Amino acid sequence: MATQNPVLDRARRVAKIHQVVAGVAANGLKPITYGTLYERLGLPGEAHIRTKIDFAMWARWLRSRNLPLLYALVVDQKTGLPGDNCDVPVEALAKTWAEIWLKPWDLTPQPTVDELLASDEVSSR
Repeated sequence: MATQNPVLDRARRVAKIHQVVAGVAANGLKPITYGTLYERLGLPGEAHIRTKIDFAMWARWLRSRNLPLLYALVVDQKTGLPGDNCDVPVEALAKTWAEIWLKPWDLTPQPTVDELLASDEVSSR
């Protein structure tokens, strides 16, 4: 449900992205590709244009809660690595993935739209 407020739409999208990827992590599955993520969210293929902005909001929220950088589980199908929207260096991926797999995501609170908006506001000050 799109609104006239792109920041609100982004926060709603990020909350859904988190829910999908946290589910993957909670089940101990392998990383999820961008294509599979978009498919599960019902987003069109051109969704990758928004991903960098979405992941920046998600990163701020995760860091504000001292949570593992869950977005590092979203990878390119060809390379098996996160895209350029991921600020986790390749040499730190194994450690980051281990932190993600060890976190009980099914017991960890999901971000709310209001929390995501608040974390975005703090970063823009």
